[in-house]
Amino acid sequence: MEYISVPFGWVMRFCYNLLNNYGLAIILFTFFTKIIIFPVTLWTHKNSVKLVKIQPQLNELKIKYFGEKDTINEKQLELYKKEKYHPLLGLVPMIIQIFLLMCVIQIIYNPLTHILSLDKGVIASLISAYQATLSSELSGNAVQLYVTKAVQEGFTVSGIELSGIKALDMIFLGFDLSAIPLKSGGFMMSVPILAGCSALALSLFQNKMNPIQAEQGKTGTLITNVISVGISLILGGFVPAGIGLYWICSNIFTMLQQLILNVIINPKKHIDYERLEKSKEELSKLESIGEENTKENRARSKRDYKRFFSVANKHLVFYSEKNGFFKYYERLIDYLLSHSNIIIHYITSDPNDSIFELAEKEDKIKAYYIDEKRLITLFMKMDADIVVMTMPDLENFHYKRSYVKKDIEYIYIFHGPTSTHMNMNKGCIDNYDTIFCVGDFP
Repeated sequence: MEYISVPFGWVMRFCYNLLNNYGLAIILFTFFTKIIIFPVTLWTHKNSVKLVKIQPQLNELKIKYFGEKDTINEKQLELYKKEKYHPLLGLVPMIIQIFLLMCVIQIIYNPLTHILSLDKGVIASLISAYQATLSSELSGNAVQLYVTKAVQEGFTVSGIELSGIKALDMIFLGFDLSAIPLKSGGFMMSVPILAGCSALALSLFQNKMNPIQAEQGKTGTLITNVISVGISLILGGFVPAGIGLYWICSNIFTMLQQLILNVIINPKKHIDYERLEKSKEELSKLESIGEENTKENRARSKRDYKRFFSVANKHLVFYSEKNGFFKYYERLIDYLLSHSNIIIHYITSDPNDSIFELAEKEDKIKAYYIDEKRLITLFMKMDADIVVMTMPDLENFHYKRSYVKKDIEYIYIFHGPTSTHMNMNKGCIDNYDTIFCVGDFP
């Protein structure tokens, strides 16, 4: 970092020579760095707006392929490519911020090199003379700060001009910017407090104005706030106050910068927030399905799900929404058991369905308990020849036709009174290949 920080040291030296005030130089330096990196910040802001713009489509993919992580990831990458969104670009501002912070730390700890631009030989002589006076060897990052402070308190070395060092006043608004607040205590402890407050203000501001942070959930927002404030408290308390001043100013300028970015690229002009909210609600409903289910039943559903797909060449599958629906299939199943050797795969969403008792006695019936959430994925991956069900909303809601096997015959078993069947809205059943009434069976 000693060499990487040199260009930024030139900027800091320019600011100090221009203002002849150490604290104001740090503030101006912070402002200049925001200007320097603004094109990159604008680029990442545009990318962030693009992500929120396509978020409804991403949510719709998660709804359509709910539970299928590999398929969702594949479709998501295709959408990113189509919309020219770069997922890793969001890390760039954080990387730049860390890089700049490391440069500032290097500059603040080494004022003789970066602020006063003294010759390396002169700096080495000063450090050597100071160590000889102390009869001990100094170590750590703060050696130049110790020497600077000593010169300002009367330490001299013959043959070396020290007027520049004596003129470097590190007191700003009553704060010693070379001091570490936690070691100094007292009034200096307000530095980490101010740093933490500025970080909290920035987080709350970004939660409203930054397009990505504005869409974070409460948990994500809380974590972001805690981390940001925690880092700021550490920076404000454990390093020289000059670094804390830089961090406070950086947070304030970032808020101003966000306002400018939102004027240049207004998120509201690019993002369909109505569609976004609708997609979030639909996805939330899917994700909340089965939350009331017990841990044992979820584990049982997972086992039966794996068992169902471990069987190849499934010809006939029945789906029952709950225990009482077996009666609508009973005559058909009895006939098949008596007149064929076909294996019947019977899926139920009721863990206490009586079909499990029958399956224990009848080898040609394989029963499975699948909870509602896992059932969404099961229907998408269905690989049977025929699927029979009483559920009237195939394709209209979250249970869809299989995208794995396109030629499945879906049979809807109507189980209401004939008059109701005759007057039924065709929109509820027009996604089935065949419709039977209970009385149609032998």
